[in-house]
Amino acid sequence: MHKAFWDLLEDDLNRDPPMTTHLKKLLGEIIGILCSFVPSRLDIHKLIRDDLNGEITWNFQVKLLDWVAKFQPPAYDEDVKKWRSMCPQPISKFLPRYYEHIEQISKDINKYRQRIESGKPLVDPPDVSGSNGVPDNMKSGR
Repeated sequence: MHKAFWDLLEDDLNRDPPMTTHLKKLLGEIIGILCSFVPSRLDIHKLIRDDLNGEITWNFQVKLLDWVAKFQPPAYDEDVKKWRSMCPQPISKFLPRYYEHIEQISKDINKYRQRIESGKPLVDPPDVSGSNGVPDNMKSGR
């Protein structure tokens, strides 16, 4: 189903003039996901909507990357920096990758929110073997 949607989006954008119905729905969903990263910050929701609603201009991809960079874990920063340097890309190639990226971030955030709500530590303690808690495969400094 995902492939069919992306194919339909590409077909719509390759028409003359381009049909943007599916693109606008997708952008609405992307804005919703970005807003879900900060659920109680309505001021930030307004900033996201004001910045991303409207005309799709030449710097639209950079705007999307700038927004996700504000919410993503630092582990993704280098990838997004490289990605930003490759912009602009064909929108039909950029959006599937971007959507996959924000879905992954959303899954990560939800996983950690659930851990917080259940009182679990954010990171599992390291697995140590042996009955006394000392790992079996220790190395010397040599």
